Amino acid sequence: MEKEELRIAVCDDSQEELLRIQEAVINTLDRLERSVPVVFRLYADSRELYGDVEKERESFQMVFLDIEMPGMDGFHLAEKLHLKMPQTALFFVSSHENLVFDSQLYAPLWFVRKGMLKKDMFRALSRYFTVTESRRISYKVKSGFGHRELYLKEILYVECVGHELDFVTVSGLHLKVYGSLKAVEEDLSSCGFLRIHKSFLVNQSYVESVEKKDVVLKNGIIVEMGRDRRRNVEAAMLRYRKEKGGEYGI
Repeated sequence: MEKEELRIAVCDDSQEELLRIQEAVINTLDRLERSVPVVFRLYADSRELYGDVEKERESFQMVFLDIEMPGMDGFHLAEKLHLKMPQTALFFVSSHENLVFDSQLYAPLWFVRKGMLKKDMFRALSRYFTVTESRRISYKVKSGFGHRELYLKEILYVECVGHELDFVTVSGLHLKVYGSLKAVEEDLSSCGFLRIHKSFLVNQSYVESVEKKDVVLKNGIIVEMGRDRRRNVEAAMLRYRKEKGGEYGI
């Protein structure tokens, strides 16, 4: 089977730094023995990167961003990219180590220090592969012809109707299988999934806000919330965001 292509964007207003970061990624993939096809897109202008993503000319699994850039800084760009590509892993690459704590507000997977590029890049990519390879679910498709693997980061929410489960993905795909939502909840509660209704289990990484009667996801989808669950859902989301902030490397 042909290996999936790994698409990586690097954005820095210095051409020298662009090439240095690209080389660090390539060398780290070799050290990790990841023989995966890689396509790089190097951007010296943050607005050009966002324009390509906004117009759907490009999509990436990983994006490396400098923080201090003219036009649109790395923080602003990260915020906008997350709305367009919520499943993409974002990394800040900066010589300003004092910004590491501010960067956590923008949900990076790692903070890479330019002064420690080789060491931090190894830790960053190791973390990326650990996260992406652990967040998947395998289940039997409705037709019964084997199993279908689905990355957890692709799942927006799971809906239960009767004895049928509907796995709704970021791309809009609906994968339907027979099963119990309680069993899925037991499997996925430790992976960032939250039961907000007797019929709905949502991926907390995609929750934008908790309203009075429902939960709004980052792509605008509204999912019904169970009566009297609001307080528990808000508390769970607060814990999740605190825990998530604690994952970011320095």
